[in-house]
Amino acid sequence: MSKSVLLTLVLLFALTACGPNGGFTVSNNSKHGVINSPSDDGTPEFPDVPGNGQPGDLGICSALSLQGVTWPTKLAVPERRALALGLNISGSFEGRSGWSNLTNNFDDQGFSFGLLNQNLGQGSLQPLFIKMRDRNGATFKSLFSKSHYSSLLGMLSDYESASLNLRSLATIGGPTDMSFAPRADGRLSELDEPVSAIVALAEDHDTVRAYSAISDSVDWAVDTLYTDNGKTFQSVWKAELLKLGSHPDYVSLQIEAAQKIHLKALDYMSDLK
Repeated sequence: MSKSVLLTLVLLFALTACGPNGGFTVSNNSKHGVINSPSDDGTPEFPDVPGNGQPGDLGICSALSLQGVTWPTKLAVPERRALALGLNISGSFEGRSGWSNLTNNFDDQGFSFGLLNQNLGQGSLQPLFIKMRDRNGATFKSLFSKSHYSSLLGMLSDYESASLNLRSLATIGGPTDMSFAPRADGRLSELDEPVSAIVALAEDHDTVRAYSAISDSVDWAVDTLYTDNGKTFQSVWKAELLKLGSHPDYVSLQIEAAQKIHLKALDYMSDLK
C-alpha cells in the first residue's frame, strides 16, 4: 500500500470516527493573534446555535456544524460530503473555532474571520459581509448593536462605492474578484501578465482608488474593533462577530465562497495536466 493511500485512509478514519471521543483534534493556532474557543476541550463558544459541534446532516462525523446551512444547489449529496470533509481538514489549519475563527491585525489585514480566514486587507471579507447584508439583512442586523451595525454598514458602503472601479482589477484576477471565473486567455494568475500590463494597472486611477477602499476598510477595523491599535478586540465586537460566524446563514456564505475556491483549484488542475 502506498504512503499516499495510507494517509488518505488515516484521514478518512479520523473524520468518520463518531464515537464519544471520535472525530479529529484540530490544531491550536493560538499564535499570531488567532482567537480560539475559551474551552480547553474545544467546546463551541456559542452552543445555542442548533447542532453546533455535533455531526452534521450529511451522515459524516464533522467537527464543524453543518445543520441549517444552505448548500450550493449544483452539489449532489456525495459532493457535499466531500466538500464538508475537505473543509474540516483545511479549516483545522486555520484555528480551533471553525466557522468563527477570529484573528486580529497582527498581519495588517484589519482582521481575519471565518473557517478560511477571509480578511479585509485582501478584499475577501467585505464581499461576504455585503452578501449577508443583502440576502439575510434582518439576521445580520440582529447580531449587532444599533451603533455597531451602523458603523459596519458605513464601512461596507464606502467599500462598495469604490468597488465599482474594481473591473480593472478583475481583468487580472485582483484580490476582490470573487467570481473565480475561468480566464479566457489561459493565464493562471496576475503573475503571468506582461510586465507592461501590471505597471499600467498599478498606475490606473480606478485601481488606485479600489486599493484605497481596501486600505480604508483596514483602517476602520483598527480604529473601531480594538482597544489597543489592532491587538485586542473590544469584548462586545468580539462576541458579535463570533455569533455571526457560527450562524447558519453566514456559514452558508462561507461554504459558497469555499466552493468557488474549490472550482478555481479544479481549473488549475485541468490547465496543468
